[in-house]
Parts: sequence; C-alpha cells; structure tokens
Amino acid sequence: MHRHYSIALVMFTASFPAFAEVSDKMPSIPQLWLQGGVLAALLFGFGRLRLWTAGLAIILACFLAVGSYDMVNDEHVGRAIRVEQGMPYVAAAYGSAALCLFAAAAAAIGAVRSRRSPTRTARKGE
Repeated sequence: MHRHYSIALVMFTASFPAFAEVSDKMPSIPQLWLQGGVLAALLFGFGRLRLWTAGLAIILACFLAVGSYDMVNDEHVGRAIRVEQGMPYVAAAYGSAALCLFAAAAAAIGAVRSRRSPTRTARKGE
C-alpha cells in the first residue's frame, strides 16, 4: 500500500514539461475565411444603417484586426502557430481581418454618400 503512495508522490512532485499542439485549439484556415466573410457581411449591413453605426462597425473591425495581430505576434502562441500552420495561416488571419476592415470602411463610405445624396434631400423637401 505504501508503495502506491510513494509512486503517486513522485508523480505529483516531479515536474514534467507539458507539450500541446496549438493548432487543435485554433480555427482552421477555411474557418478563418468563413468567419471573416460572415462578419464582414454583418459589419457592412450594420454599417449601412446609420452614420454612427458605420463608426461602430469600424471600431469592431479594428478590434478584430488588433486581435489577429496580437494572436499571430504573441511570443508563445504566435511562434507555435507559425511552426505548426505556417505562413498561410498568418495570411488567412490577416486577410480575414482586412476583409472585415474593408467591409466596415465601405459601409462608412456608403453611409456618408447616402447622407449627401440629392435624392434623399429631394424626398425630404416634398
């Protein structure tokens, strides 16, 4: 009986390095593009509602871009991602964030143009 306790004591007190694959916990490259495309469509639709929603869409897209940058450039996780997935994963992470930024910016430009549209002012005057 004491032998089992001593083995358990050695197992719990010995320090073993833990190795884990980061790729198992990260979205795949197609998932990155799918999430980026869906979020870009949502941001574009949301940003076209009003001028202030376009600003909010740009802020949300910037948060996504900063998160992608932070993930890829992290000292531990970023290095593991580059080793396990390679540069195509980095390109997909940045590309999906850029897609969302582009959609939010396009929505903001569309919101500004629709605000200055002559047909809109003509309708108000009727």
